[in-house]
Amino acid sequence: MFTQKTLLLFILKRGAVALGAIIVAAIVIALMSAQISASAETIITHKKLTATLAMRNEVISKLLTDYQNVKGYDQRIQGALLTVSNILEFVGALESLASKDNMVQSVSFADPVPMAETVGEPPRPLYQVNFTLSLQGNIFTFLQYIADLERLPYFMKINGISLAAQSPAGWQNTVNISVSGTLYTQGDE
Repeated sequence: MFTQKTLLLFILKRGAVALGAIIVAAIVIALMSAQISASAETIITHKKLTATLAMRNEVISKLLTDYQNVKGYDQRIQGALLTVSNILEFVGALESLASKDNMVQSVSFADPVPMAETVGEPPRPLYQVNFTLSLQGNIFTFLQYIADLERLPYFMKINGISLAAQSPAGWQNTVNISVSGTLYTQGDE
């Protein structure tokens, strides 16, 4: 039989087995927890990388679309920058506008002033050339002239406009107009 000593040994053996099982279970749980944690971090990293890759692909797609939109405009831009020694094309365009809009025009240019910027390959300096247009016509033909001037394919800006009516009837009759502006050109090749 069962004596107190055998009962105590039996309980101790079963307790040791149970304690061993608990320790093994704790070790297994700790290892599984570490493995789950590592897997979770890997999944989060993969999701972040996937999102980054998707964003990168969107950026690349947008860049390709933008490139397709501006493709070919470099030649147009290059054509809009006349060489500093040959602005006759610009003068011809101004004369054409004046005759089209029935205006009397005289054009004067200042000397070219070099700018700090360069353009093109190989780099060529940029110049600004101030000009003044003296025009005669009525206000309606002048408005059409300015609209046509804005459509010219050259880099230029209007710095100022002054109008002076010649008669008391106002601007519907002949008006003296002065337009000052700047034409941007590139250095000779």
